[in-house]
Amino acid sequence: MAEITITTTSSKNQDDYLLHKDTALYPAFLDNLPYESWVEGTTIGASKRSYFQLQATGAASYTWTPAGGTLPTGLTLSTDGKISGTPSVEGLFAFSVKATSGADFATKELEFRVYPERSRWLRDARLGVTVHWGRMTDPSIYTNTQAATLEFEGRTLAMNGAHLNTWAPAWADQFVAWGAKFIEFSTLWQDSFRNWPNGFDTWKNLHTINRDYVGPLVDAFHAKGLKFISYFPPDYHSIAPGLPPGDRGDVDGYLEGYHNFGGMNTQLIEELVKVKKIDGIWMDIGGASDVYPESAVPEGWLYWDNVMPIIRYNNPFFIFGVNPGTRDAALKVKKGGTQVRFPYADFVIYESVQSDSTSATLLEKATPLMSKKKMAIYVSNQISNRFAWGPGGDAAPIKDIEGTKENIGKNWEAGATVSVALPVQADGTLLDDHYAPMMTAIGAYVNANKGFSVDPTIVYANGTATVSTSEPARIFYTLDGTEPNRDSNIYVGPLTIQRNSKLKVRTLQEGKPIGYVKELTVESFSTADPMQRLFVSSGTDVEATQGERNFRGMFLTVGNAPVVITGIGRKVVGSNIPREVIIKRYFDEYPVYSGLIQANDPVENNYQFSKTAEIRLEAGMSYIICIQEEASSTEHYASNTFATVPFTQDIRIVSAFKLSINGDFFPVPADNLGQIINLKYRALEIERSYNYALGKPAKFLTNSVNPSELNPSAGIYYAINATDGNPESVARAGGDYAYTLRVDLLDSYKIDRIELLFTTETYATEFSIYTSLVENGSNPVTLLSRANNTEVVFSFRFQPVFARYIFVRATKPDNQNQPGGQMVVTELGVYCDNPSFVSLDSELD
Repeated sequence: MAEITITTTSSKNQDDYLLHKDTALYPAFLDNLPYESWVEGTTIGASKRSYFQLQATGAASYTWTPAGGTLPTGLTLSTDGKISGTPSVEGLFAFSVKATSGADFATKELEFRVYPERSRWLRDARLGVTVHWGRMTDPSIYTNTQAATLEFEGRTLAMNGAHLNTWAPAWADQFVAWGAKFIEFSTLWQDSFRNWPNGFDTWKNLHTINRDYVGPLVDAFHAKGLKFISYFPPDYHSIAPGLPPGDRGDVDGYLEGYHNFGGMNTQLIEELVKVKKIDGIWMDIGGASDVYPESAVPEGWLYWDNVMPIIRYNNPFFIFGVNPGTRDAALKVKKGGTQVRFPYADFVIYESVQSDSTSATLLEKATPLMSKKKMAIYVSNQISNRFAWGPGGDAAPIKDIEGTKENIGKNWEAGATVSVALPVQADGTLLDDHYAPMMTAIGAYVNANKGFSVDPTIVYANGTATVSTSEPARIFYTLDGTEPNRDSNIYVGPLTIQRNSKLKVRTLQEGKPIGYVKELTVESFSTADPMQRLFVSSGTDVEATQGERNFRGMFLTVGNAPVVITGIGRKVVGSNIPREVIIKRYFDEYPVYSGLIQANDPVENNYQFSKTAEIRLEAGMSYIICIQEEASSTEHYASNTFATVPFTQDIRIVSAFKLSINGDFFPVPADNLGQIINLKYRALEIERSYNYALGKPAKFLTNSVNPSELNPSAGIYYAINATDGNPESVARAGGDYAYTLRVDLLDSYKIDRIELLFTTETYATEFSIYTSLVENGSNPVTLLSRANNTEVVFSFRFQPVFARYIFVRATKPDNQNQPGGQMVVTELGVYCDNPSFVSLDSELD
C-alpha cells in the first residue's frame, strides 16, 4: 500500500486559496449562513457543496478524525472528511487532522481562517466614486466600425502622450485624496461595447482595439489599497440610440440566433474575474425577468447557473450586487434595496432617480437590512442630474452641497456605503471645474470623519446583557427597538433584562462618526397580558394557500399616541411550526422588528401569540406587519381581503399587504390577500398637543372639477407622509405639477389652528387651505390663501370651525422650471387649542 499523504493545504490568507484552488481549504465567511465550498464546475449543482471535502492519496478510502487543535467555532469534521456547519467566530484557527485506512494513517496540521462577511470591506468603505465613461460619453460614438473605435481611443487626450502610463495612478491618487475606497467603473457599456481589447470573442466583437482602460485602473487602484468594482449592464434590450436596424451589436445576435447573449455575458464575467482580477460587479439588470415578473425579458437571459461557479470558485472574495432598478410610481413600489439573487448576492443596491432638481431630498437614503445573511448596503447617488457626461455636462444642475453631505452621513448611520456618480469628460479628464466644488466638499467631509467608532460586542447570560468594546468608547443603548443615538441612554454597566426586549447599542469615539448598530433580542419571558387587544376574533378570514413563501399581513397606522406591541398573534390555521414575523415602517421600509412565532407559543381566542420583544410604534406612523407563510397546496393560512377591518383609536388597519419571500416590498405580484394579525399592545400617554391629522388618511387629487387620485411621486413620497409626524418623510404627488392634498380626520372636529411645513427647496408659490364636512370639498371654508409665496413654514390660528376634511390646494407651480419647483409637504398638523376635544356630534346635542 502506498504511503498516505493528506493533500489538503491551509488557507491562512487570500493568496493561499487563490494560488492553490485545487488543494486549499475553501475560505469561510462569517455571513450568518452555513459554510459552503465551491469546486470547478459549469453549474451551481455541480460546483457548490454544503461542506469542504478533505483530500488524501495512498488509499481507496479514509476515516477522518481530529488530531489536535481547534476547528473554527461552529464547524465540525465528519468521519468521511467533510467540514461543515455555520462558523460563528472570525479569526485564524490551527488544528490537526488524521486520515486512517486500515493500519495506515497520516496526520497534518492545517490553518483555517474565518473571514468577516464577504462584503465587509464594502461596508467599511463608506465612500466610493462611480465613473461611467467610455464610447457613449458625449460626444457619443455609435457606429460599430474599427474607424469609430480608433476615433474613440484617439480622443482620450488626457490619457495619451505623457499621461499614457500615469493617468490611472493619477486617478487612484485623487480617490485617496477624497477618502474614497473604491471605483465603480463602466468596463462595459449598454451596447455591449467593452473598454478593453482581446479576450473572448463575441459576435461583432465590440471592444477597444489598442487601448485597455480596465487593466491599468485595476492595477493602479490595487497598488493604493483600493478596490475596483465593474459596472456591468447585460440587459439585452438596452440598445444605444442611433444604431441602424440590423447593426445593433449583440442585441440582434441574440434575437437572430447568431450566438447566445447569456453565453457572451458569462464569458465577459469570466474574463473580468480571472484575467482582470477585479473585486466585484455592480450588475445592472433593471429589466430582468427575475425582478419584474411581467417583463418581456426571457427567462434565463443571464446564465446565473453558469456565472456563480465562475465567481465563487475562482475568487471566493469577489462580491456582487444586483441593481433592481429605481422606484416605480405606477406600481407603487420601491425597488431599491430589493435582495435579488438571494442568498448569492453580497450587497444590495439603492439607485437614485434622475432629476434636474438641485434638492438633496431626491438623494437615496438606505435603511438597515433585515436579511439573515450579512450583506453590505450600496447607495448609488448622483451629485448632478446625470450619471455620465452628456450634452451640457459643464452646466448640469448640481445637488445642494450641504444636503449631499448630510445625506452621506444619514446613509452611514443606516450602515450603508455611498458611491457618488462623477461625470467624466470624453477625453478622460477625471475632475472638471464644474464638479470640483462638490467633490472637494465631499472629500473634506469624508476625511474629517475618517474611521468609524468601534463595533460593540453583546453577551447575554442569566438575564443580564453585557456590552464591551475593544477600544475606549461611549456606548448608547435602547431597549424598545428604536435606534440609539447621541441622546439615548448611556451604558455604564451590565443591564438586567426582566421582560422581552430588543437591546440596540452603538458606540461613539472621540473624533469619529457614530458606529454601526448591534442588537440583541430577548424573548424568553412570559408575555404579560396587556389591557388592549386589536380585536377578539375575525370571522371574515378564508383559508388559503400560496405558491411562494411570501409574508402575508397588513398595513396599519398608529393613532395619536405611541403604542408598544407586546404580542403578535397568528390565527391558528395549518401546521404548528415556527413562523417569521416582520414589522417595517411603511414610508422608507425601515426594519423595526424581526422575530418568530414559535410552535409552543400560547394560543388565546384562536390566535397563537408570540413572546414578542416590546416594540414601540410611533404615533401617526404607518407600518407593515407580516408573517411568512408556507408555499404548499395543503398548508393554509387565514387570508383576508380586508373589505372590513378592525379599528380602534390606537391602531387603524388600512389594507392587506404582502412581502416577498425575503421580506422585500418588491417584487411581489399583487393579489390583495393578506391576513389580519392580532396584536397585544399598550398605548402610551400622548406626548404632544393633540393633532387631529396625526395618522389620518390622506390622498393626492387632481385640481380638476371631478378630481381623480394621483400616485405618489417616485412611488414612495406617499400622501400619508404629510400626517405621520415624521419630518424626514415627505408627501409629493406624481403626474401633475399642481395638485391638492386632502386629509380625512375620520370624524368632524372643532379646529382653530393649522401648521403646515413645506421643504426648503420645494414649496407652493400659490395655494389655499380650506375645510369641508364632505369629501368632495363642497361648501368649503377657506382658512388661508397665498400668492407669490416664498415661505415654507406656516402656523396660523383662525376662528373655530367644524371640519372633517382638510384641503391644501396648490395652483402654482404648475409646470417645470418655475419658482418652488413643486409643492412638497413635510407635515400638516390640525389642532384645537381649546382642551375640550369637541366633536361635531357632541356639540350639536
